[in-house]
Formats: sequence, C-alpha cells, structure tokens
Amino acid sequence: MDREPVDAPADGGRLFSLNLSYLMEAQRELQGDPVRAQLLFGISADFADWLSRASAADLVELARSPVVMFRLDVPPEAFHALANTRPQGERVASRLHAALRRCCSQATA
Repeated sequence: MDREPVDAPADGGRLFSLNLSYLMEAQRELQGDPVRAQLLFGISADFADWLSRASAADLVELARSPVVMFRLDVPPEAFHALANTRPQGERVASRLHAALRRCCSQATA
C-alpha cells in the first residue's frame, strides 16, 4: 500500500501555493505603495515592515504554515448590491467587481 510521507501536505500543496502567492504579491505591492498594500491585503504595519524585508526563504517557510494566510474581506455593501440585482452567468463577476469598486472608492474618498 502506498502512503504519503508524514510531512507531505494533505492538500497536495495547494494551501502552500496559495499562501506563497499571497505573500509574494503582498510583498511586491509593499515595494510600490506600502499604505495601499496594507489596505488591500489587510496587513498590519508591523507585518508589512517584516514582509517588505523578508527573503524568499522566509516567505517559503511562512507559506508552509497549515493555515490560510489571508481572509476574504468583501464589504457587506458589495454583497448587498449583488444580491439585489440577481445577475446571470458572467455578469455576476462584473457586477461584483463594480460593487467592490464603488465601496472602495467611497472608503478612500
């Protein structure tokens, strides 16, 4: 009987890949606009400071954590706007995107 090694991720590495992508993108965004990156990625100033200086090895080590590094944080107003329109098919994504843009532009105004 074939068995996975004990240290192999149960999800086949999907969580690691997701975490690493998130951390790398947050780090890249921090290099361009730290304030925007903190807002977009929902990270504290302390974590942003560490992440902006972290090496690739640091990111890989953190990405191996058995938890999701981010959380979905969609403004309730965006969901309400979407729920009230009942779009079909591909229009769902475009309506949600438009609702998110409205909410975000109001939050930064």
